[in-house]
Amino acid sequence: LFETTPLGSILNRFSTDTNTIDQHIPTTLECLSRSTLLCVSALGVISYVTPVFLFALLPLTIACYFIQKYFRVASRDLQQLVDITQLPLLCHFSETVEGLTTIRALRYEPRFRQRLLQFTDAHNIASVFLTAANRWLEVRMEYVGACVVLVAAVASITNSLYNELSTGLVGLGLTYALL
Repeated sequence: LFETTPLGSILNRFSTDTNTIDQHIPTTLECLSRSTLLCVSALGVISYVTPVFLFALLPLTIACYFIQKYFRVASRDLQQLVDITQLPLLCHFSETVEGLTTIRALRYEPRFRQRLLQFTDAHNIASVFLTAANRWLEVRMEYVGACVVLVAAVASITNSLYNELSTGLVGLGLTYALL
């Protein structure tokens, strides 16, 4: 298998797996656990202060579901594109390093430099699109978060006017809504 597979493919696979294990999994799990606990506690406090908030929570949850469903398809495709464009870049780089003396002897440096730039540009374009898709999701989630704050604020103020809710609880609910 190692004899027939190009060195760049092997390097690409190992470097991607190692990078995922070392860099992404621990930080992702930490972020997930922190965000989940923060979200559950904030929703719990807001719901305790203003139970009317629970009625608005269903449409916001449905909106989040459809946003992430739409995002997942694009994100998966873009991640595959990033991986696909990384392979020729690593192959070209490893082959260039292995044949550097021959390339210099035949004066093919400009040709190899040009191909390296083409592979780098293709990979960077795919990476930029993946980053843009991530920012797209971030903006949509910020909109949903702003809606949560708006609903919590209106519900808290309305609840405090008609049900004699203490201002301390209103402030607590709004503080947790801003988290």
